[in-house]
Parts: sequence; C-alpha cells; structure tokens
Amino acid sequence: MDEAKITEEEIDVSSIIEEVKDYSSGGIVIFLGTVRNFSEAGKVREIEYEAYDEMALKKMKEIIAYSKEKWPLRKVRVVHRKGKLSLGEVSVAIAVSARTEKRHLKHAGILLIL
Repeated sequence: MDEAKITEEEIDVSSIIEEVKDYSSGGIVIFLGTVRNFSEAGKVREIEYEAYDEMALKKMKEIIAYSKEKWPLRKVRVVHRKGKLSLGEVSVAIAVSARTEKRHLKHAGILLIL
C-alpha cells in the first residue's frame, strides 16, 4: 500500500488503521476530515473535490517523507477523496503510528497541518 492515495471511493478507515499498526509503536493518531454543513460562503449540502493526481500525490509524499525524517514516526497513511461528497462523508484520513510519549504523538499531529 502506498503511503499517499487519492481516490473516488469511500475511505475505509479501519483498513488504514490496520496498515499503520506497528508492534514497535505504542499508539496510532488518526485524523478524519469530514464534509460539514457550512462554509464561509454559506450553507453546504455537498462538496466536490478535484485534484491533479500526479502533482498532489508528489506533494503528499514529500510531506510524509519530511515528517518521517524529522520525527520518529513509524508508519504513515494519507488518503484524500475526490469527486462529489455528501455531508458527513470522510474527505481525508491521516493515520500515523508512533511511540506513545507525548512528544511523539504531538509530532504525528503536526503532520495534519503541513
């Protein structure tokens, strides 16, 4: 499985968790971005994501590599949807396995904002 993926299919969160399990890690940090019912422009009923896959995947992989080089992360998976999504659907899933010390889990969370 690639560390980064763009898909038009529903994101299978449980399989992403399985992919980052690591017996030398004491914890898994997960972020799920979902479609909400409002934006700065007003009410939202659905959202449509578009991507230039080749460029987006390259950037996602660069961010993952940077994060793994800078912090002691074990395994990382980032999956982003594209296409039309309805309210509540998962649009992005990020899962990271790391040691359980607070500083390592914090580093895993930093990946979310890069």
